[in-house]
Amino acid sequence: MPQVNFNYFALHYLNLWLTKDRKWCEALEGHDEAAKLRALTEAATFYKVARNLRKIHDVGNGILRYKPVLDVIEVLDPITFQGMQLIASIEAIRSRISKWKPGRRVCRILRLAPNRLNTH
Repeated sequence: MPQVNFNYFALHYLNLWLTKDRKWCEALEGHDEAAKLRALTEAATFYKVARNLRKIHDVGNGILRYKPVLDVIEVLDPITFQGMQLIASIEAIRSRISKWKPGRRVCRILRLAPNRLNTH
């Protein structure tokens, strides 16, 4: 029975990668900032993390929507997301985004960063 569950969820994740995540990660790899921000908007909406990243903290301050998140994930080095460094690296990103979004739980948004890093 556990193998059946594993297979189901592995195929489900593959389907998400092929139909959703891959195009967002490819946009984040590009040089077009508008395309990157659109990808973040689509992904945040799809994974239901947009509600944790309220507009008052960016648009309300005259900043493009999700630009602070983009600034955080654009400087990430894929090598720091391997082995024993993985959890510490994710916590560091969570901490940086949380400083920008005080009082908000931002753990789910981190799904975007590791997917972007897995494309290297």
